[in-house]
Amino acid sequence: MKAEGTDNPVGKGLAWAPAIQHLLDSLYLKKIGAVPLLPKIMGWVVDRQREEMEATLAGDGFLVTKKSRPALWDVFESACTALDLDARQFWFFAMASPYNDSFMTGSAVPTICVTSALVNNCTDEELVFIVGRELGHYICGHDCYHTLAHYLSAGLKGSPGWPAWLAGHAIEPLIMSWSRYSEISADRAGLLACKNFDAACRVYLKLAGFPSKEGGPANPRRLLMDQAIQYTREQGRRSLASRAFHQMKHTLFASRPRAIERFAELDEWVNLGFYAELAEASPPERIRIAESVGTDYLKNALDMAVVETTADYLESGPGIPRKESLPLLRAAFLRGASLRGSVLDALVYAELAIGEKDGSAYDYTLSLFFLRGQDAPLKVSLEVDYTSDRDFAPESIREQFIKTRQNQLKVLVYKPQEQKEKP
Repeated sequence: MKAEGTDNPVGKGLAWAPAIQHLLDSLYLKKIGAVPLLPKIMGWVVDRQREEMEATLAGDGFLVTKKSRPALWDVFESACTALDLDARQFWFFAMASPYNDSFMTGSAVPTICVTSALVNNCTDEELVFIVGRELGHYICGHDCYHTLAHYLSAGLKGSPGWPAWLAGHAIEPLIMSWSRYSEISADRAGLLACKNFDAACRVYLKLAGFPSKEGGPANPRRLLMDQAIQYTREQGRRSLASRAFHQMKHTLFASRPRAIERFAELDEWVNLGFYAELAEASPPERIRIAESVGTDYLKNALDMAVVETTADYLESGPGIPRKESLPLLRAAFLRGASLRGSVLDALVYAELAIGEKDGSAYDYTLSLFFLRGQDAPLKVSLEVDYTSDRDFAPESIREQFIKTRQNQLKVLVYKPQEQKEKP
């Protein structure tokens, strides 16, 4: 077997990956890469694991091609096209299994595999989402670490000798934490591939156990949202100790987020306007969007906290739905777009004050100024939901505190270009 055109090396990721990567996916990848000796260990281990899986698929799986299974190949090709990929660059396998599962592997050639259970239980549109997810792992360069995660959690911890046992337990929480966020990034690619949020929601429900023979629910998004709200309420009723125990257990051992958490993350990504922006973008535009994300992950996280704090206020105060305000705020606060002529036209200025509480903590206060006729602008002050730990402040902010020797900084968040004076 030979795939046509394998210019992109497996596990390296593509130029527009940052446009879909969750912030913590990117941050944890950076931390994992910095672990001493891990890249060297990874190189040999990952290659052996991939070769073993390739042999298994070649011997026991079914190679899907345009000739062998045209309809299923069309699903795969559709996902590739939507994600700016060439289907001829991959191998695509189906494998007999009673479990709903899919994965990506491959040493020299990237390989996508879906189980027969998934093929039988899902519509073509749902399969495009699933295949798109696995292609998302390829786009983001996840496969090396996914393979290593399996080895560390299953193989290394089971190896004889206490050094290997300790090493496996030491690295597993970091690998598992990253793995969960990598799945959120992959879900975003899946949605870009299928272009139907309801299809993605139906996949979440089927993976969670929804009886496939009954068909899909009329409004899967509403069904998942109702369950997400109920899940949040139930978590709130539990004791702090109970929540901490179950969260710690999930953090240590779960390689994938809960279905409800995955839905909530994807729903928020759509509401923020990222999906619509990328779905309409050409390949060069997607690369430009990725480049605009930058590599300062902590600044990106703070920026998004400011956007969401503002959206929460606008929904609870003026009554502007988050779905309307989030894309507008993201474009204005992060890219300098004007809010003139939009439902947020009254917002004329936004400023973030960062105060140093002591040597190890900051607080963040957002000031919003709204026009109200001939009167002076209305000022609203909001506490931003962002960690106070100094080590999690963006590096540029920490540097400014050192440089200015002040205990408070003010950062301009938004001002229309035509506005000359601060209110």
